[in-house]
Amino acid sequence: MSFGFVPLPLKSGPTAAEVQALIGTALNAQDGKTGWVSGGVVNLAGNNFVDLVGIPVEANAVQISLQGISTTGTSSMYVQVFNASQTLVTASAYYGYLNNLAGTAVTSFSQNPGNACIVAGSLLAANFVTGDVELTRHIETSFLVKSMIFDGLNRKMDAGHVTPSVGTGITGVRLFLGTAGVNWDAGQAVMRWRK
Repeated sequence: MSFGFVPLPLKSGPTAAEVQALIGTALNAQDGKTGWVSGGVVNLAGNNFVDLVGIPVEANAVQISLQGISTTGTSSMYVQVFNASQTLVTASAYYGYLNNLAGTAVTSFSQNPGNACIVAGSLLAANFVTGDVELTRHIETSFLVKSMIFDGLNRKMDAGHVTPSVGTGITGVRLFLGTAGVNWDAGQAVMRWRK
């Protein structure tokens, strides 16, 4: 009895372009290690606000790291976003909440609605402030804004907000102090984003 050999068709592997696309997808899926595009360091001293722009509209996550900030007077710190048309969204349509933990005492502040997201309450002059502000696509047309800020009074401030509709995405973030005439006198911000 003889058995005949029937060759099966060979399957070729993925092309180099397909492998690169798979690697890119995997890198973008990793949290915080890769897939991020960083902007340069922005010195805050002398400014009441900074516009961190250049975010592609298809970005799904933005992180702003704050280091060594202090202010010339008492002020809260806020975030507003630039929509897909690169227009600053100032409408009273930001919703959210700030919790301020000082020792064991907790105070809270809500915005329902407000014209910006409060990310730190009543920063005092000459206090060291550090922390992060994160924006992630909440639904197709709005972003969730979360922050965790620490200051020199041993306070921890956590905030969560939802932006108004931004169309297909955001293209920038404005970080600002809410009290006229108060500026940062030290500190840096770095923004990074990923798709």
